Amino acid sequence: MPMQRVLTVSGGRNLVVRTHNRQDNNQIFFLDPATKTIKSVAQNTKSLDIQNSGSSNNLQIWTTNARWFQLFKYDNGAIVNIKDGRAMDVSGNHDRENQNVIVAKRHNNVNQQWDIVYLDALEAPLKDGEWWAEWGMYVGKEFSIVSKMPGQRYLDVRENNVVINKRSGRKTQKWVFDYTSRTILNVATKKSLNFYNNQVDVRTTTSQWNQLFRYRAEMMVNVKGKVMQVDNNKDQEGQNVGVSSKAGTRNQKWAILYTSDEDPMKLKTEAEFGFKFGRPFYIVS
Repeated sequence: MPMQRVLTVSGGRNLVVRTHNRQDNNQIFFLDPATKTIKSVAQNTKSLDIQNSGSSNNLQIWTTNARWFQLFKYDNGAIVNIKDGRAMDVSGNHDRENQNVIVAKRHNNVNQQWDIVYLDALEAPLKDGEWWAEWGMYVGKEFSIVSKMPGQRYLDVRENNVVINKRSGRKTQKWVFDYTSRTILNVATKKSLNFYNNQVDVRTTTSQWNQLFRYRAEMMVNVKGKVMQVDNNKDQEGQNVGVSSKAGTRNQKWAILYTSDEDPMKLKTEAEFGFKFGRPFYIVS
């Protein structure tokens, strides 16, 4: 799923998905060669188990008995029970913290797809200032998001609503890409870029799909495909920002300007200068 959360033992027994934490042994499992069951490193006498001797859809870890309801194989991205073929499933297809993991009839949708990542192959976490190509942004490096419309207004926050305004230097116009949550945080509010009913705002970080944006081809693209745009194509102060299907129009184009590189002169328009860029001219008395 987009957030790539990790199977985690919660409350000593239940199985949920959570953001990866290298210090949490409740997120580490191994295939035991003796019992052929998937065991928890944190509780190595317990194995992945379908509750009620396989008659439930609930998944847990339980004292190892190596019966069929504790035997699973990894098959083309799915983790399936060897007897009845049910697959490990993020319940309700909800990509969020502490969502329950169950077993369900196999359908191969994304909530039944898993990667097995061995610890010795795990990449080191990115540090602030490092480039994350998958998301098109630097981690932890402050930036502004600037409309490519003629006025070149900045993405701004006004009472949690996201709008465009002229450059002010206020922290409400500053953003940072957060490594842990994979969201774009507003520096002033500490809330994440979010959309609801096609309107963009900032809200408490949940890392759900409607808070996940990548920067691609000068567009802020949500993981489910909608792109951020200046609503109604109106290049004016306080204009609301929303999301819509990708059109590639100018009101969907944005520049990311990192604070350390920002030069206000780069943003000046022909109208502000009073000249046409790149066209030779005479100056006549």
